[in-house]
Amino acid sequence: MANQWDVAKHVEEHPDDYPQRWRLAKKLYLHWEYRLALEHLQVLRNEWTPKVNVSRFLAATYYRLGRLDEAQSELREAMKRWPTDAGLCLQLARTCEVGGNRAEALEAWATIKKLEPGHPLIEVSIQRLQQALKPPEVVTEYSVSSDAGLDLIPGSACPSCGAQNSAEFDRCWQCHGPLPGLTSSVRRMIESEESEPWSPGGSLRVLTVAAVVLVGMALSLSLWRFLYHPAGEVPSSLQRLFDDTLALTRIGVLLGLIVTWPFIFSLALRGAGYEEAGAFSLGSRMAMSFAGVACLSTFLPGDKLVPLLLFPALVSLFCCLGFLPGSKVRALGVWAFQYGLAALAGVIFFILLEWGQTRVLFNPFTETPALQAYAREAAVSQERGSAEAEGSCPLSLRVRANSTGSPWLDAHAGQSVLGVECGTEASGYMVELAENSSTVLYEPMNGASWKKAYPLKSGMEYTFVLTGPATGHSRIELRSLLNLERLPDSEKTESATSSAVPAPAAPK
Repeated sequence: MANQWDVAKHVEEHPDDYPQRWRLAKKLYLHWEYRLALEHLQVLRNEWTPKVNVSRFLAATYYRLGRLDEAQSELREAMKRWPTDAGLCLQLARTCEVGGNRAEALEAWATIKKLEPGHPLIEVSIQRLQQALKPPEVVTEYSVSSDAGLDLIPGSACPSCGAQNSAEFDRCWQCHGPLPGLTSSVRRMIESEESEPWSPGGSLRVLTVAAVVLVGMALSLSLWRFLYHPAGEVPSSLQRLFDDTLALTRIGVLLGLIVTWPFIFSLALRGAGYEEAGAFSLGSRMAMSFAGVACLSTFLPGDKLVPLLLFPALVSLFCCLGFLPGSKVRALGVWAFQYGLAALAGVIFFILLEWGQTRVLFNPFTETPALQAYAREAAVSQERGSAEAEGSCPLSLRVRANSTGSPWLDAHAGQSVLGVECGTEASGYMVELAENSSTVLYEPMNGASWKKAYPLKSGMEYTFVLTGPATGHSRIELRSLLNLERLPDSEKTESATSSAVPAPAAPK
């Protein structure tokens, strides 16, 4: 809640902020600082858009300072601009009566009778003024209900002195006692005004630091994942796929949100009626912080979707309610609008970046449940993406690479690992991989182990064969995010494997 000196400091720093100058003038008038209020009211009268309430308060301030001629002059000018305003006419009538200009006061009451026939003081006031205009021997007693220009519209009577007061005041014009039963007042209007002078101050500094730290952490962690991830290494799990393989996509989405989220937040603020420059500066810092939180949420273990949606939503909600000025309902509207658009922007960035790399269009409505189902099944069956065979050479492994249920995941999951371990370092071992009936890989093996990344395709059958000396114990293995279904070795495969092994020499 800002006091009048906070408002005065703001007006001194921003002389063109007329709404705040108007609030300051009302505060000063309420606290009987009439000379200070007059300075601001005169500025508003000369420089601001003409407003009837400014003229009313200016005339009332002139009256409080004993400048009745100026009060009457101001009210006459206001009546020319707003001739049907009964409150102005009533104020003019009472100011003229106190100033001794009873004839003009009587004319004003006659006008009030036309504009507001039901006013309770019309008949008694006209009668009193007519009596006052008779010979001097008639003594006129002024009604205590007259506030000489301060009762702008009918309000309530003061319980202490009986003076009539406007509903715009919560203290009596005459005795300054408290007025009961008022539903609205200058004090309540001023103290609860949503657009009080507001400066983000320390909040802006805190959020600036938070934005820099969060965005820096998100970029650093994404770059570290990208640079640390060895070239040719394939993801061993869905979590590793998101953490390592999608590092460039994550960086692209983060940079896109850093640029677009502040703009979206600005639109939300304007739509909610915020005009403070500090709110837009604060909003841009908050938006960049939210982008950093969203990126960091993708590094959490387990299901990525829940923290990705939940954490930025909660952080942005608490920040909007805690940092934005004004009512909580308006701040809640800003949060809902900006978060909805920012989430949509993040999804669009992800779709575009992934399409550019895989040429597969990521449909969130179908891909999201498919990925969740895959994650649940993978947690139950750890061997669904693994197949192996062991024994002595020749050794073969025949599998079918089945889809994960997600075309987008299939595009990433196809990059698989082929591995061989032999019980000896003898030379002469050959590794062969056949896709359906076509050989796609055939190369010698040097040393006791061999490992290679190869892109398997969903729906294809693969035969992995190791040939060489029949000494020692060997093992061949296929690992992939695709669902590998082990198939029985065919006779063709067995004969091909046997023929690939050198036959012993026939005895002489």
